[in-house]
Amino acid sequence: MGNMRRPDGRTLGKAIIQDGMRPCTVCGEVKSLEEFGKHPKGMMGRVGWCKECGNAKARARYNSNAEHYRSKRRESKREYDQRRYAEMIASGNKPKRDPIKAKNSYLLRNYGISYEEYLCLLESQDHKCAICGAEESDRKTRELVVDHCHASGKVRGMLCQKCNLMLGNANDLISTLEQAVIYLRDRGEG
Repeated sequence: MGNMRRPDGRTLGKAIIQDGMRPCTVCGEVKSLEEFGKHPKGMMGRVGWCKECGNAKARARYNSNAEHYRSKRRESKREYDQRRYAEMIASGNKPKRDPIKAKNSYLLRNYGISYEEYLCLLESQDHKCAICGAEESDRKTRELVVDHCHASGKVRGMLCQKCNLMLGNANDLISTLEQAVIYLRDRGEG
């Protein structure tokens, strides 16, 4: 169980690791054991870095190559759906519909576009809401929805739920949305 080192290279003696406390190998702060993730082979059954430092490291790794992780997540989801459908058919528990075929039928029936056109529309917007720029992979955003003109039926783009509801609540009237902007500006909110 040798001595640990602080980020500046100084050794942390064993005496400091006591009473349910231990130092983080990244930031050097002495913290309670609950602030460290569990690891069966780690000192005191915990990883060497605190959860805060671990989260910061994971966030930095994700942000350095976010598009790569997003595309992997989308591809994994697509593969999972296809594999699950195939497994259900093989086991004799045939689902009512293939999820991709169901999405294609829904898009054709409601918006007049195919699943491929839907994917192209998502790609053209870089999987982001056309109004606020929220990314489809954000936990808060969920799946982007197809925005369309209710009068003509023409597809306008992909929006997050909040932006789509905003347009719907304004009845797609530009004058209503302009009045909302004036309202916010007059009250010092924009």
